[in-house]
Amino acid sequence: ADLFRESAQNTYFVLRRAPHTRNFFKQQISFYRFDEDGLEISCKTIDLIEGGKSLRNREPSSLYQLAAKTLFDPDCKLGDDCLIIKKVSSDFPDEILLEENYDRFRDIRDRILPQFVEIGTGALQFSG
Repeated sequence: ADLFRESAQNTYFVLRRAPHTRNFFKQQISFYRFDEDGLEISCKTIDLIEGGKSLRNREPSSLYQLAAKTLFDPDCKLGDDCLIIKKVSSDFPDEILLEENYDRFRDIRDRILPQFVEIGTGALQFSG
């Protein structure tokens, strides 16, 4: 359990539309895991409908609400945006906002995002 917690602490998670599925009727989302150097460790793609029930019809968790605001366009379709998640200390969650930590997060973000530019799309936009 400690190894899992330590691994999650040193990992970045990314949620985004599955590659090469723009304008697909069947919406899919990919969950990526990256290491501290911005290298992909793993990826899992799932349909947005599981067991006949849309994820949108479930009781929304805070993470889902954040992902929905980040990933879905006004028509509830997955766009080109992505959500990068970094586990922070529960004792001091604001630690990520300290200059050194925030600079490190932005550095990793800048290594991860270019990996998602698909041929025929514009550049990804993000606020820094």
